[in-house]
Amino acid sequence: MRRGLDWRAGIEAPYFWLILLVVAHGLDIGTTAIGLRLGIPEDNPLLLAVLRTHGELMMYCLKIVLVAGLFLAVQRTTSRFRHAWVFFLAMSLPPIVVVANNVELITRLAS
Repeated sequence: MRRGLDWRAGIEAPYFWLILLVVAHGLDIGTTAIGLRLGIPEDNPLLLAVLRTHGELMMYCLKIVLVAGLFLAVQRTTSRFRHAWVFFLAMSLPPIVVVANNVELITRLAS
C-alpha cells in the first residue's frame, strides 16, 4: 500500500462517486438558474417543455427528483455490483459538460 496523500482520503469509493453525482447535478441546477435569469435559454427539450408548461420551480423539482431517483437506484446497486462507479461516472459526465457550457455562456454574457 502506498503512503502519502490520497485525494479521496476517508471516502469509500461508492460514496465518492455518489458525491460527484450529486455535486455535478447541483451545479447544473445552480448554473441553469443563473443562466435563465440572464436570458440564456434551456436547451434540454424535456426540461424546456416542463419550464414552459409548469414553470421554473417545477423544472428544478423534476431535476431534483431525477437525481434522488438515481441516488436511490445507485444505493441499491452498489452493494451488489463492484463496478458501479462506471454508472456513477456515466451519470456525472453529462451534467459536468452542461455546467462547463453554462459557465462559458454566463461568463461570455457577463463580460
